[in-house]
Amino acid sequence: MSDLLEVDGKRMEIPSGRSAVDGSGGGGPPRDWQGRILGILARSPRLALSLGAVLGLLLGTAGAVSTLGTPVTWTSQTVMILDDPYGLAAAGDEGPLLKLNEVRAKYASLAGTYAIAQPVALRLGIPVGEVLGHESAVPSPDALLLVVTATWTDAPDAEKLSAATAAELTSYVQSENAAYAIPTTDQFLLRTVDPTGPAVPSRPSKGRAATQLAGWGLGGFAVGFVLTQLVRSRRLRA
Repeated sequence: MSDLLEVDGKRMEIPSGRSAVDGSGGGGPPRDWQGRILGILARSPRLALSLGAVLGLLLGTAGAVSTLGTPVTWTSQTVMILDDPYGLAAAGDEGPLLKLNEVRAKYASLAGTYAIAQPVALRLGIPVGEVLGHESAVPSPDALLLVVTATWTDAPDAEKLSAATAAELTSYVQSENAAYAIPTTDQFLLRTVDPTGPAVPSRPSKGRAATQLAGWGLGGFAVGFVLTQLVRSRRLRA
């Protein structure tokens, strides 16, 4: 079947399914570009499958080896408590406890600043940037406890960093009490309740390596397959 189109008094036949204005005939670009791409990818895929598998295997192996090659990290913790013995004993409500929780957050934040890191770096003889990048203090869910954590590439240095950071936090609180001439009965105390523990190793995870192998492998396969098919298609059209 065909349609009739009148132009300048003349009638022209247009094959059914084409339009004079939609560009679908006369060599115009196909509308179904998704189907065209799928057709390109499905055309003689044997070579693309092989190259994609090789690239996927190479990238997946590289990702897994990189993960397994990550050096062992050692972590050591020191548990501290922020206390106000007289204030808590004399309090008739939860006011002093809530205030101590707020102050605890302040000292936890200070552990990641030069005020604490600089003296620790001088004491241990390491760059202050290394101290800032490897220690932290986090309030524990248990009331008024502060957990000082240090990580390093060997156990002794991780333990030294944790202990030195805890000691510097205690010194900082004492210096504030002295600087502001705070009466003894109103002073906060930050002291160690659980001494610096032996450093615990954190080795590369085999599960993460397997995930890297699968993820990088599938990604490499997809890239290799698609690129091979697209390049082959262009060469066939040339």
